[in-house]
Amino acid sequence: MVLAVDGSVSTDTFRAQVGDSFIVTDDGYESITAHPKAIEDVIIGAH
Repeated sequence: MVLAVDGSVSTDTFRAQVGDSFIVTDDGYESITAHPKAIEDVIIGAH
């Protein structure tokens, strides 16, 4: 099974969306999303 976990937050001047995808098996799980998770690494622009 592939499981997608997504979340977002919006204000009048800001929007952020973050998601991860996982392969889930009887033996456990494996993350298949390769992106940084530190806040300073995921900000891509400001207005």
